[in-house]
Amino acid sequence: MEQRAKNRVKMSSTHHQKGPFQKRSAFLICLALLVIGFGTFVFGLMGGHPERAWQAYLINFLLWSAIAQGGLLFSVVMHTVKARWSGPLSNLAESFVAFFPISFILFLILIFGKNHIFPWIHQDLHGKEIWLNVPFLFTRDIVGLLVLYGLGFAYLFNSLRLKLDRSVSHGLIRKYLYSRWDRSLSDVGRCRDRMTIFGVLYILAFALILSLIGYDLVMSLDNVIAVAAAAKGSLTLLILGLAISIPLVIFGSTMLLKLMDRWPIIITIGAGLLGWVAGEMAVTDPSIKAWVDANAAILHWAGPAVGAVGVIAAGKWLAARAARHVPAVDLAAEEQQTK
Repeated sequence: MEQRAKNRVKMSSTHHQKGPFQKRSAFLICLALLVIGFGTFVFGLMGGHPERAWQAYLINFLLWSAIAQGGLLFSVVMHTVKARWSGPLSNLAESFVAFFPISFILFLILIFGKNHIFPWIHQDLHGKEIWLNVPFLFTRDIVGLLVLYGLGFAYLFNSLRLKLDRSVSHGLIRKYLYSRWDRSLSDVGRCRDRMTIFGVLYILAFALILSLIGYDLVMSLDNVIAVAAAAKGSLTLLILGLAISIPLVIFGSTMLLKLMDRWPIIITIGAGLLGWVAGEMAVTDPSIKAWVDANAAILHWAGPAVGAVGVIAAGKWLAARAARHVPAVDLAAEEQQTK
């Protein structure tokens, strides 16, 4: 037993010794990808079609921001419906909040490319000038993102309070959170209630604000805002369309989450489908599609297959890694606290 304890201490110390090196390697890889992406964007701006570079920038902003927003949404809904199987996955999903400030900065950069992103600026808008006014468009989207991200941080603030180990005091963010927690409430029940309140508000904001951003930004790629066009200049009809979309999104997501709670295999299937679509998009990109068709047609099915397997494998590995660092939870005691 004594030898076994020594081995555990040795393994633990070895793990902590490797930690800084692993963090530095991950940081360098992310930095290299950032430099490559920024260089590619600048190269596209200096080319003959800067509008393509801005549209690619817009698509990447929408994609990665939606992944971060949806990641936190998963944790929020799991807490709201009191799902007990999603502990490690919820912890992983909450880490996506770290992208919120970056997402907001990336959105502000879109202002510089408005002439390329919104080709309808200098066109006849047929009575929709008020809604398609660019300053108003960016103002409402900025306010919407601030509300969405603010609610997300408020939820995470209370969630971390129940999870962080106060014996670990290194890090500026941890020290700030500890100082704030010392001056605020310490009741676990009230902390969970706050998580529920902020979580429900985040769900509502997610449905409304992402619908708004979708109408404002996604439809701009097609040179028309479909909902505004359908409203035929009527602001009342436009707001009514947004209002109807909110309960539809909430009802659909709630029903899907109940199915996921009953059959978790749906999560794996969904992840594989996303990986398949990502692989298919990669091999059909206009910049390489002609070459793939002529020289490597096999990639049309190999690329999606690799994408699906890669996403599923990465998800399994991340979930297993997170589960190793999560302490055992007494569900009976937790249930008594919630009551």
